Amino acid sequence: MSLIHWRNFSRRPEIKNLPMQQQKKLFEEANRKATENNWFLEYQLVAGASGAAFSGIGVDGPIAGATVISSVGTTTTNANGEFTFASTPTGPITLLGGKDSITGVDFEGELVGFPQYKTISPITTFAHYLQLADAEKSESPMTIDEAVTKTFASSSFYFGVELPIEEKDVVLQKDFVREAIENNNKVGISAQAVTTQIEAITETVGASLVGSQTQQDFTKKYGSAGTIPQFTVQNRKRTAYAALGRSTRSQGTINIEDVVKNVKYVNPTTGQEFNRPSFGNLSRLTTQLAETVRETTTLAGSEQFTNNYLTTRIQALNRAQKTTIKSEAAAAVGAGADFSKIQSISTSSAIFNGLSRIETDKANETTPQLDKVTTWTVQAGTFTQQRINKVGDISQKTLTFKSIDKQYYFAGDIKDNPMLLKSEKIGVYSTADFDAAASQNESEETDQQIFPKTPLTHSLQNTNDTTGAVTTQTTLFRPFITAFEKNEDGPVASKVGLRLSSLTTAVVQPKNTVDHLTTTAGTYAGTYKGVSSDDGSKVFSMTAERISKEDARIRLNITLAKGSTPAFTLVPTKETGIFELNQGEAGAVATSLSFVSDRLLVNFKDPKGGSQELFIKFTKTPPVTHLASSGLYSISRPGVASQNMDNNSGNPRYLKTSYDSIGIAIQQTTLSNDGTFTVSIDDKSIGTNFRFTDNVLTFRHSTGGVAVNTYTVRYTQDG
Repeated sequence: MSLIHWRNFSRRPEIKNLPMQQQKKLFEEANRKATENNWFLEYQLVAGASGAAFSGIGVDGPIAGATVISSVGTTTTNANGEFTFASTPTGPITLLGGKDSITGVDFEGELVGFPQYKTISPITTFAHYLQLADAEKSESPMTIDEAVTKTFASSSFYFGVELPIEEKDVVLQKDFVREAIENNNKVGISAQAVTTQIEAITETVGASLVGSQTQQDFTKKYGSAGTIPQFTVQNRKRTAYAALGRSTRSQGTINIEDVVKNVKYVNPTTGQEFNRPSFGNLSRLTTQLAETVRETTTLAGSEQFTNNYLTTRIQALNRAQKTTIKSEAAAAVGAGADFSKIQSISTSSAIFNGLSRIETDKANETTPQLDKVTTWTVQAGTFTQQRINKVGDISQKTLTFKSIDKQYYFAGDIKDNPMLLKSEKIGVYSTADFDAAASQNESEETDQQIFPKTPLTHSLQNTNDTTGAVTTQTTLFRPFITAFEKNEDGPVASKVGLRLSSLTTAVVQPKNTVDHLTTTAGTYAGTYKGVSSDDGSKVFSMTAERISKEDARIRLNITLAKGSTPAFTLVPTKETGIFELNQGEAGAVATSLSFVSDRLLVNFKDPKGGSQELFIKFTKTPPVTHLASSGLYSISRPGVASQNMDNNSGNPRYLKTSYDSIGIAIQQTTLSNDGTFTVSIDDKSIGTNFRFTDNVLTFRHSTGGVAVNTYTVRYTQDG
């Protein structure tokens, strides 16, 4: 699906009569949805046939001993969280119970997955509840695939952690914890941060429900009969997941107070449904979860550290949240003691020691260890990104940032889409962020910002002065949101980071710009290394001239010092484009020479056997930017003698003359001088898109309404 074109969109019957501001808003929203759908279609894997065997994996950390229920039967996960069915299920796959192989903690509740994705995780479960929340409110609810795509595309808004859509397979088809450790994949770290965050919210909110004022009031009044079924150990986490899905769909971000507001429960005595249980001390819950979220986002953004360390820290957070914090939840939201500090308990030896070894041949790293960090230098070059102009055309636009560092960094390998980092002092790194463009529409403001949803390209071109080879390095970045602001339409990106998608290098050997040798199209210069000039001293002059009156071929006289006679002569052979180098009376010292990319490098021996090197470089005279203030412009047509034209100063300049019984004027079409000219005959324009090519402009006109003549305007630089 391509992006929607403004002209087509604005002509839709339901759009064309709306106010312009509303049209533009709907246009941006339609393009946003189209872009997200493109991402999904491009990277989605097609599920296998239902008759084929199906293998999957349950991951928070790997969940061992869990019961997996599907349309084709029930099975159990092994020690690595893996399971297999004889055929591919249809519909949801549910994983119940088990034990996290890394944290050693019993898994509470269930995870939900789908047969098009091998991995069942809190991320697929979140998408499931996001879809259910949409079904509660929408007449055309999202499919699960759309909900998954939405989860990835909006992950920066939801979790403050970016899940790159192009790396979706790492999260949905593989054990992302193993990918992080065995393949040093940084996306596996982001996935762990998100799953820990989701599980922290749902498990802690769920555990706090029994301590809510609402449950306490029912228990006080009805005893065990007042137990709210949605708040029991069997159901509380599912209740929290459902509330998280509703809140996120509504807010576009995750807000714990709003999650609690969206908790639905049934009065155990009347069966009446309510929202929003009350808590004696809700602020403790929101503060604690905000601290855990902050820890996960900080770790996800610390790609400069090894994946062993980052995984250890994230899984330690996971264990601390599901043991200490969870056990404190019911009391903390009521009249009991406050929560422990997650930063302290998650880095305690008790928590670290409770983790299984992440790498078989290496101890878990509990202190920061720097990963392989590579420097990416901006140097010169240009940044480009797609922009939409006023008429709806899409093109690549060169961006001009207000400020940019000279160099940035990334950890790991480009194939794993690492994020760009900045460093304010040696060894200390953080995510590099840039101003976000609120719109893809072309403007002076957006040309200094990065739009979050389309790739950004940096191109750097260098020319080897000796060989003429042109090396182009192209770096493709994918922006992601690092900060946002909320307005009435939902969250809007204010800052973006960049992930490296690819870095390619291409080397091209350009053709000669002219047929060598030439006397008019440019100049020759170079250096000479001889017995007494090993440093490569500059040649005094290189002069191209006819060999003789009788021989129109061109030779190049090479003079090494002022006032001296030519030391060398480059002369053409009978074969076009092939030359030989003569050195005075010694004659030819090098043969079968040819220019490559307007350059000629000759290594040869002098008559005494000494090594010498001569380098010749041709520089083509740049084309004249018409209309030039000097030189001569003349006009002619077949059968009529040429005539000079008046070159008039002005803004813009213009040519004018009376020729062939007509008045002719040629003027720049635009003040910016984009190379187009308007030709007028007797003060009437006959066209606005004429151009000079090799200093010649032609146009056709009917004289006297009979013959159509071709007129040639020619520029002569020396007048």
